This record gives sequence, structure tokens and C-alpha cells, in this order.
Amino acid sequence: MGSEATGSAKGGVRSFSALHYPAILTLVAGLSSSCQDDPGVSVLHATGAFTPNALDFGEVPVDMSRALPVVFTNTGKLVFAIEGVTVPQGYTLRGVKDGLVGSEVQPGTSLEFEVVFLPNREGAFDGQLVVEGAEGDVVLDLHGVGVVRQVPVLTVSPISVDFGAVALGEEARATIQISNSGTAPGVIARSALRSTGTDIGPNDVFIVGTQLPLTVEIGASVTVDLVFRPNQEAVVSDVVVLHAADHQPLEIGVTGQGIVPLGDVLCTPSRVDFSRVERGSTKIETVTCEARGGPARVIGATTSGGAGMFVLPSPPNTTDLTNGQTMTIEVEFRPDGIPSTQQGTLTVQYNGGSGPATVDVVLNGEVIPPPVTETAISVTLEWTSNDTDVDLHLVGPGGAFFEPPMDCFFDNDTPDWGLMGDTTDNPFLDRDDVDGYGPEQVNLSVAASGQYQVYVHYWSDHNNGTTDTSVQIHINGQLVATRTRSRLYCSQVWLVGTIQWNNGAGTFTPVDSMSIAHLEQCL
Repeated sequence: MGSEATGSAKGGVRSFSALHYPAILTLVAGLSSSCQDDPGVSVLHATGAFTPNALDFGEVPVDMSRALPVVFTNTGKLVFAIEGVTVPQGYTLRGVKDGLVGSEVQPGTSLEFEVVFLPNREGAFDGQLVVEGAEGDVVLDLHGVGVVRQVPVLTVSPISVDFGAVALGEEARATIQISNSGTAPGVIARSALRSTGTDIGPNDVFIVGTQLPLTVEIGASVTVDLVFRPNQEAVVSDVVVLHAADHQPLEIGVTGQGIVPLGDVLCTPSRVDFSRVERGSTKIETVTCEARGGPARVIGATTSGGAGMFVLPSPPNTTDLTNGQTMTIEVEFRPDGIPSTQQGTLTVQYNGGSGPATVDVVLNGEVIPPPVTETAISVTLEWTSNDTDVDLHLVGPGGAFFEPPMDCFFDNDTPDWGLMGDTTDNPFLDRDDVDGYGPEQVNLSVAASGQYQVYVHYWSDHNNGTTDTSVQIHINGQLVATRTRSRLYCSQVWLVGTIQWNNGAGTFTPVDSMSIAHLEQCL
């Protein structure tokens, strides 16, 4: 938000286009007063007054806010015409609409509204809220101080623990580390399991072996023991949640397998994490299965879940294992679609000492977008306002804005543009942000010949006013343009430019035309 609240004319009335914070206001001005300019002659003037005439917000943490009420009162007998309103840096008004500037306030009228202090740095914010009238200004003194909160910043490593196979009646232990990089000590007050939502008890399968509460001093690290005590022959997964004062909960994924080692097959690890893999790439992990407590016959293996992204490149044949003998099974993760976390299962079928049985291995993988160096076209959008929804659109050859299938946007994030079933020539809205700042990003790995259009659409402002936008255009991995637009207001559509693609090369041409669409989202 700037130091002045003047702006462009809209419907004959100047708007608060310079405010970057929520401009919500309900303000009534007052005017009045008479004086003697000449003996025997009474001259009336338009006057107004604030009650109180000054606001002191005290100390407010940076990036937080505090609102105080104030009353603007007509103190005279003439209509007060508001010609402008100036709001100092670090403050905004709650309840104001664009029609305030240019409005006329009748004599004797009063209205309450709120002044909001939003410090974005440390230090004092002193200024004046000024309501400008034809015959003089009405001034409200403002004072506040931005301060930095003293809070812990806790991180945990690792974020997941695989205890492997543990015989029933036995236990396995693992250690995690919690570090504090904040400005205040952190206190781990209690532990819970996500599956139950209640505090961990002594009879739970997963427990915390370190006594709580536990304090993590500033700049220090502590170790915490986790314990797995299986009570059934199965793969068990859960999340240990450590609750800390003045901090979001810390979460550690835990997995273990309870086994009865009597002529059974044990597969390790019991949880395979492929981690982050780029769309268009693949990754292979190996699972080792061993006969325990006697001979066993592996009959086969299958995968399920994970949207079909986990496959067996070479499914195993029927194999007889002697006690202690092992075999390996390769599992491949083939990520596709927009960024997501996928979970599947590898199921190994076998005959053991107890007859036909299966053993399951949990499979996890995360789809991430390819880097811009591996794309034909990559477009990224960012903007400057919180709690606002600005959308990025990439329209393919022959397409039109907001018309699937040739417009890739939030409601059509993975359209099929090229060969049916071939995802390499499709665009992906890999990042979609609905509550401020971005980024949003559309990636296209293989581009067909023709003209592409890049649009920015201010979908919804939640009464937070205008925003400044920036768009980066990458072609064949190279940044070819950065385009900016200031004070985009809700429902505006900005045609940033076009990309002409021919024979594996593209050329960006700026357009910078504006239009209006879906105004109902902003009312």
C-alpha cells in the first residue's frame, strides 16, 4: 500500500487503486461550522472531526494486524464533499468502497469504521489519515510499532522411519533429531498418533521412547527415540505427531512389519519410497524377498494403486526358495500428470508353512514437474497480494480463452492436446495458487506448430483490491521475456502475448491488451 490513496477514475469516482491491502470501509464524513468573516455577516463552512483525534496501536508483530475503531462526524451545517483520502504506509481502512471519494456527507452525520495497522517491518509507523474537503482537511494521527515475534522454528529429520520386519513379541528402535533455528526455545509437550487422534499410550504399536515434555534450546538439537512393538502379522503404517508450544505439530511417518518367522516369505524394505521424480522420467527400486523359518514358493507379484504409476517391468515367475534364500523384484515408478503424491502396493503371493499367503510392500512416490530446461514452453505467474486468486492460462493453437480443451487453466489442468493417450505433448498446470502471491506455472514439454496465447485472469480478489503481476516466459529452457502489469483489478483479463512455434523453435511477441471476464466472481 502506498502513502496516498488517489487512483484512476471509475464510474466518475476515484478509486483506492493504490491500496495493496484490503480496502474495506464504511465511512461517513461530517461537515459544519459557522464563523464570522465580517461583523454582522455569518459565513458557514464545511467541517468534520475524528473521534478520537488520534489512534495508538502499540506494538504489533510484523506481518500481523490490529484494528481500532474511529468515528468521523459532521460538525457543521453544510454538506461535506470528500475530494480525497490519504492513508499512510502501514495502514489500511476496513469497509471503504471506491465511492467514498467524490461522495457528499450530509450535516450531522456520523459513521464508525476501522483503521487497520499492518506492519511489514520493525520500527515505528507514524502518519496521518487525511480526509480532504473543499474547505479544509480532517486529520487523524496514527502511531504503531512493528515488532518481531520471538518464536521457535523446529525441524525434524528424518521425516519417515521404516522399522523393517520385527518378530511378534520383540521391538525395534529408531532415532530422530529435532533442531531449533528460531528465536525462542521450543517445547515438545506431548505425542499422538494420527490414526487415533489421541495421545500415545504404552500399549500402542508405535510409541515415543523419550520422556516428554522436552525442551529444544535456541540453536540446539535433541534426539528422540521411536519404538515399534508389533502385535499382529501385518505391515503397519501411521504418523507420530509431536505437539510443540507456539509451533505447528511435527509429523514423522512410521512403518513396520510384524512377522511370524515360520516358513513364511519376508520382503524388505516393507516401504519403498521413490521420493521426487520428474514427469517423463522413471525410477526403479528393488525389493528383496527371503524365505524365513523353512522353504517357501513365490507364485507371483502384482502392483495396485498409485494411479497405475507403479509397474513391474519383469514380473517374477514361480520360484522355490529354501530357508534363508532370497530373490529380488524390481518395481518401477512412472510419474505422470500434475504434481501429486502417489501411494500403491506391491503384493507378493506365495505358499509357505501356513499355506497360501501374501506379503505387501507399501510404495510411495511424488510426481514433480520437469525443469524448464526440459520443456518447449514454460510460463510462470506471480502477484503481490495475499488472499487473492489470479489465474494463468496457456491457450493452444486454434483455441480460445476459457474454452476447453485448448485452454490449459485451473478447470482444465491436464488437457490432451496432441496424440490421444500420449502425455508428452500435453500442457500441465503444475502449480495452481488460490490464496495469494503464486506462483502458478504451465509447462509444455513438446509443442506443436502454431500460435499459443498467454493470459492472466484476476479471478477473485476477496475484497482485497488491485494487485501487481509478473509473468516469465521460457522457450526451449531459455528465459525470453518478463512482463509485468501494475494494478490489475478483479475480473480483468490481460493478454500478455503470443508464442509462435515452428519447427522446434518459438518466438514470443508481447500484446498487453486488456478485457473483462467473469465479473460475477468479484461482486
